[in-house]
Amino acid sequence: MDTIVVHVLGYRAFDYLKNQSLDQILSASKQVENYDVRIVFQDNYSQDGSVEIACGTPMVDVLLSRENLMYTGGVNSGLQYIEKMYHPKYVILVDADNYCELSAYRKLVDFMDNNHQVGIAQPLVVSKKDPSHVYSCGHLYEDGVFCKPRRVLPRSKADLLNMESCSICSTIVRMDIIRRIGLLNEVFRMYYESSDWCFRIRKEGYLCACCPESLCYNEGTMVTPTGNYHEAYYRLRNGLVFWYMHDQEKFQIMKNSLIDQLVTLNDEFNKNDFCVDCVKESARKGIEDGLQCCNRNQPEQLKAMAPSLFDFDKSKIIVLKHE
Repeated sequence: MDTIVVHVLGYRAFDYLKNQSLDQILSASKQVENYDVRIVFQDNYSQDGSVEIACGTPMVDVLLSRENLMYTGGVNSGLQYIEKMYHPKYVILVDADNYCELSAYRKLVDFMDNNHQVGIAQPLVVSKKDPSHVYSCGHLYEDGVFCKPRRVLPRSKADLLNMESCSICSTIVRMDIIRRIGLLNEVFRMYYESSDWCFRIRKEGYLCACCPESLCYNEGTMVTPTGNYHEAYYRLRNGLVFWYMHDQEKFQIMKNSLIDQLVTLNDEFNKNDFCVDCVKESARKGIEDGLQCCNRNQPEQLKAMAPSLFDFDKSKIIVLKHE
C-alpha cells in the first residue's frame, strides 16, 4: 500500500492546536482510502507549548526544529525526514492553522489519482468565519509581476486545471517530482517560494491546479503595521529575485516599477537619524536587498539554492516522537 504523509508546520501555533486543529487534521486523514496515511507535526522552534500538545496527540510524529528555520527551511527539513522515514507517493503540506473539511484530503488524493498530469494541487481555501470569502484558489500576477492569491473563482473550472502557480495551504504534491526538481528554494525564506516551485514543476511538464471540491480554511495573518515588516519586505525582495530567476523581461518590468519608489524612500531615509516608519522601511529595504541579491548572483546560482530532497541533515531537527 502506498503512503501519504501530511506534514504540519507550526510556529507559535499553540492556540490553533488548543482549538483542535491537529485533531481535525487527523480526522480528515482517516477519510483517505487505500493509502497508509501518516501525520508529521513539526514545530519551527516556537517555545510556546505547541510541542507538548503535539506530543500528547496519538498517531503523530513530532519534530522540533533546532532553531526557527523560516518557512522554506522548516518545510524542507520536514520533507527530508519524511522521505527518509516513509518514502511516500504524495505529501500534503499543511500549516497548523489550516482547518479543513473532513473530506478535504480524500478529495485532494482522488483528484491527483484521476489527474496524472497534475503535479501540485491546492484546495479551495476560504475564510472560516465567512466561507463565501475566498482566501485562495491559486495565484494571479498583478500587472503581470506582483503575485497575489486569486480570490474569485473563475467561471470555468478548466481554468483551475492549468494555473501559473498556487498557494501552499493544505496543498498536495507528487513526491516523485520533488525527488527530481528538489525542495523549496531557500533564497526566498517565505513568499514567492510556492511560485518558484510551481514554475519548476510546470517546467517538468506537469500542471499546477486547484481542486475546488476540497475545502480548507484560513484567515491569513492579521497584524499591525509594525508586525507586517516581514511580509512587505519579503514580497518586494522576493518578487525581484523570482523574476530575475525565471523571466528577465518581467524582472525589468518589476524593477522599473519599483526603482522610483526606492529613490523616494532612500531620500526620506537619508534625511533622518533613525528609521521611524516601519512600513516605508520594509519596502525600502526589501527593494534594496532584492536588487542587491540579483546584482551579486547569476540566475543559475540562485536556482542552485534549492536543496535536494536526499541531503538530510539530521542536526536540523530533533525527532521527539515517532509513531
